Amino acid sequence: MKIIHREKNEVKLKIEDQEDLIFLNQTLRKGDLVSGKTLRKIKLGSDSDREQKIIKKSLFLEIETEKTELKEGLLRISGKIVKEVEDVKKGTYHTFNVEEDSIINLNHEFAKEEFEKLKKLTQTNEANILICVSGKENSFFAIARKKGYNFLGEFSGNETLNKLKEFTKKFQIDYIILASNKANIIDPGKELGPKIITANVSRIDKGAIDEVLKREEIKKAIEDKRATNEKRIVEEIKKEIAKNGLVSYGFEQVENSVSSGAVKLLVISQDFINKEMEKGDYKKVEDLIKQTEEMKGDFTVIRTNKELDKISGIAALLRFRI
Repeated sequence: MKIIHREKNEVKLKIEDQEDLIFLNQTLRKGDLVSGKTLRKIKLGSDSDREQKIIKKSLFLEIETEKTELKEGLLRISGKIVKEVEDVKKGTYHTFNVEEDSIINLNHEFAKEEFEKLKKLTQTNEANILICVSGKENSFFAIARKKGYNFLGEFSGNETLNKLKEFTKKFQIDYIILASNKANIIDPGKELGPKIITANVSRIDKGAIDEVLKREEIKKAIEDKRATNEKRIVEEIKKEIAKNGLVSYGFEQVENSVSSGAVKLLVISQDFINKEMEKGDYKKVEDLIKQTEEMKGDFTVIRTNKELDKISGIAALLRFRI
């Protein structure tokens, strides 16, 4: 989840994954206002007109929420239109289809726990990325943020390697985007090598940081961070299973663990969620997630992992043995 803008109870959100959709489905209440760009069928001509046409048009609409429905990779938010827009009358019904990369505006009175969860979702997949624009005479350092960057400073070229090591340790950096041109390539050494993603830039100055932020390397670093986190969680589950430790798997075992308040982290595969939706049994998964959070546990959705799916697609890391 990305918070694009917030003012009191109004937030503008970008949806990034299934966990975001689950959160919205649990959080939205009847009467909440939801708005955004959407496609709407519009009639051209009167009802008696033989040449009447129906077209799909992009409009900015606002609805008062009446119900939500979570389907595979999609959240349907339905309600009455609040304000008349062009030929779309106030009081008529509309449904927003919210999915990955959707941007919506939400007017909702957040409970403290809900807003804490929202903030946590915005942090889940963010990698700590250090940007270094390196030249022979000078180097420019910044920390990439969801919106822009924090500039760390300009340093002389002979300080570059020391500053790379210093900032990597200080800010617990996951990845370094090392940007330069062909004439200014530096060797980061074995210590930093695994964290380095190289990028070419057309200039060596502070302005090159903006050039780097537009590149695919940043997106790749964020995706790699998530994949690494998911792999680490599944490896921990396998380790606990091997030693008959603090873990449960399979729906019934996990449900029992959740009821006992023993779950530290509930782990569900995207494939498991999809299958339960197809069977019409997703409500039990939703209830399990809600109960886990009420018991101060966390949950995460693993996108694709065959090893998790082999053990039913649902597991839990526990606080204590039951």
